[in-house]
Amino acid sequence: MIVLMKLYFQLLQKHIKNTNRSYTHYQEILLLCIWGSGSMGRSNKELLASLNKIPGLNLGAILNHWSNDFSAVLSLLREFVSVHGYDYALLKHSLQIGDYAEVHMLVHKLRGATGMLGLQPLYFRTSELENLLEKEAFDRPKINSQLIALTHELESLCSALKRCMKTAETCSCCVD
Repeated sequence: MIVLMKLYFQLLQKHIKNTNRSYTHYQEILLLCIWGSGSMGRSNKELLASLNKIPGLNLGAILNHWSNDFSAVLSLLREFVSVHGYDYALLKHSLQIGDYAEVHMLVHKLRGATGMLGLQPLYFRTSELENLLEKEAFDRPKINSQLIALTHELESLCSALKRCMKTAETCSCCVD
């Protein structure tokens, strides 16, 4: 079932890209797809404690936003790591070669994902960076500085989430 949902998710993403539609236009369908990926039979205090320690991840606010559905939040965080887990490396590479169009595209996607998940510090940083990239005469040193900070925050968040996901995989109540 999970494989089928992920395939549907990927096909829907391609459709959105091909039709130049906004991601938010299909947000409900995508969320239904992700929500169906499994449920947690009992709470996992160790996993909750680990997630609560991650800087930039306000688990209480995220759970509140997603109707306290821990299973859904866990699935969304897994999907975030799966899709954006190595964006920091792509951003670093694009910055090194001066491909600001690629940087802008990656930052825009990250802004949407972090906004949807409520990852406020990263959302604000990506919003600010996207605004800088959209100016006609943009300030390269300021953009580079913001980009370095963003890649550091993103790498730290994704590394911490990956560690927590390994914990979740070893707990039978969290495995899909």
